Amino acid sequence: ADAGMPWCLANVTVVGRNRSTLEFVCAACPAGFSNDDAGCALCPRATYSTGEFLGHAYLDDDGKHCKGCPAEWYAASRGSAACVQCGAGTEVNAGRTACVDCPAGFFSDDDAPCKACESAAKEYTDRIGESACSTCGAGTEFATTSTACKVCVEGQYSADPDTACAQCADGWVAPGGARTAC
Repeated sequence: ADAGMPWCLANVTVVGRNRSTLEFVCAACPAGFSNDDAGCALCPRATYSTGEFLGHAYLDDDGKHCKGCPAEWYAASRGSAACVQCGAGTEVNAGRTACVDCPAGFFSDDDAPCKACESAAKEYTDRIGESACSTCGAGTEFATTSTACKVCVEGQYSADPDTACAQCADGWVAPGGARTAC
């Protein structure tokens, strides 16, 4: 290296010069920053930097000082010191920069990606951002879309959540909808 040029280790930048020895003084970039050869710069979105200097071990696999957020974690703004997880009913977007609501028919009860409600179990969600699926109640039947239950129409009934709407026997009626008996 050129004797006149300062040299600092990974994620460390020149902050000045010692007045008595004229040696360059190096210091670690703060959390959320990385050394970009011209000084400390903000880490981009979806990345983070703790600011802890760990020598060259601080570099990620691509030789960068700002590390990418791990799967299911995100960093919404530039200069993040850590990545965070999404809450129930949401998941991390593809760019790892924000949380998005689970669509209708899907749920997330923890920091995992959204999962489809189980149609075999007759589960559904009719709103976005749900943390659990529901099951159809008596007087309704499961609609195959996993986003709603269908109310039994006039002349039909459903005695319990596990049965589909059935036609009333001849001579019997079920006025209105959501009937559990004729």
